[in-house]
Amino acid sequence: MLPNDVPPWQTVCWRFRHFMPQLLFRTIREVTLLLDRDRQGRVQSSTVAI
Repeated sequence: MLPNDVPPWQTVCWRFRHFMPQLLFRTIREVTLLLDRDRQGRVQSSTVAI
């Protein structure tokens, strides 16, 4: 049920399986950092850039 302008379903499936764990880990990490900063009473986003 994919549109005609995307790669074959096998390619889409492989990319999803390959990149989803990385995206999930990054999301969990960011949420954890936001909650930790909030718990410490700091601003949620970092104010310093390196």
